[in-house]
Amino acid sequence: MTATPEGGTSPFLPTFRNLELNDEQLRIVLSQYLTNSAYAVNIKQSGQYETIELLSSQQFTDQTSAQKKRQGFRKIFYIDPANLTFSHNISGVQLFTNIYGVVSVSGGWYPLPLVDVVNVTNQISIQVTNTQVIITGGATAPMITGGIVVLEYVKN
Repeated sequence: MTATPEGGTSPFLPTFRNLELNDEQLRIVLSQYLTNSAYAVNIKQSGQYETIELLSSQQFTDQTSAQKKRQGFRKIFYIDPANLTFSHNISGVQLFTNIYGVVSVSGGWYPLPLVDVVNVTNQISIQVTNTQVIITGGATAPMITGGIVVLEYVKN
């Protein structure tokens, strides 16, 4: 038995189904099962992280209608330490839903943003505008030698 959110559908499939049915009933049950299988596979979040825009399989409820779903997209960027401000070339964004990444520094890796509760000048921030990704290190932040930025978003 799988739990289904109130008013929604579950992305999980039953693990057992008894199909002792006549031909017409079998056709209906199999058609529904295949539809449910396609839905369950398609709703699962994609594990693809590419430098081109891809559907992430995330779905977001529209602000104006709970029945209307908006598709999520994902795009990654490799960080060039010589160019910490760069164009993302994504148009039609309604909302960025997730902005994250990792920077490499001499001796390790740090998450973006990097927060230092002891010394704020060690922090590394990330900001996304309508056209650019901006990575900024504090005065005593570790020198960035590379990394990756992941942008997830909903389009108009």
